[in-house]
Amino acid sequence: MPRSAEDTRRRILDAAELQFAADGIAGATFADILEAAGQRNNSAIQYHFGDRMGLIEALTARHPGLNILELGRSCVLPAYRSRRTVELLWQGIWAYTRRHGIDV
Repeated sequence: MPRSAEDTRRRILDAAELQFAADGIAGATFADILEAAGQRNNSAIQYHFGDRMGLIEALTARHPGLNILELGRSCVLPAYRSRRTVELLWQGIWAYTRRHGIDV
């Protein structure tokens, strides 16, 4: 029986959370996420989320109670969690929230 679109989205988001936590946002590949989600369609992420930023936005929306900075920091590999990395992450999140009119 084919999966529903909502089930596919949920499975991709579950897998993306784990892959981002394990490999970092930049290190996690779509192929790794799709494999972990049990998805054979190589275009499923683009179909459901558009691109990496759409996937990240869906993950952020999934956890409305989390501070966006903490959510981002948790996706950086522990070996790279230096003060400079956190500063750069904060700058990137700040620029994104300003560009999209998001109140943090």
